[in-house]
Amino acid sequence: MLCAGGRLTHFRRAQGNFDTRLQELHALIQDHVNPLLSDPSSAVKRALLVHVGSLCTFFGRLRANDAVLAHLVTYLNTRDWLLRAAWNERAVDVASCVGARSLEEYILPLISLSLAGASLARTPPGFVPATRADSAASA
Repeated sequence: MLCAGGRLTHFRRAQGNFDTRLQELHALIQDHVNPLLSDPSSAVKRALLVHVGSLCTFFGRLRANDAVLAHLVTYLNTRDWLLRAAWNERAVDVASCVGARSLEEYILPLISLSLAGASLARTPPGFVPATRADSAASA
């Protein structure tokens, strides 16, 4: 039979073991997910985005910011509208996990870039938008 002090020691040991094992599991999963997050194939990235909310929840706020959100920024460097659309569909899942600060500093600007990039992708080749200075000069 364990006394109160013995139970506390047992609990601390079990808690420390749990934390250590969880960190090991996070590292293992991150080692497997990183190549997928940075895969050159848009199809792989879109498939991963389907489960990105669960992945962020698994990693927790801090690690999701470092392990997942950092890669998602690169998804908008493509003209693949399917990848942009997949990112925009899952941005809410990511935002709910990474917190308000990351939402304001990273996710909302990414969505804006994604939408701007989508309109640029539809712009005819050679089209140069007129600026106010151009309009004033021609008047």
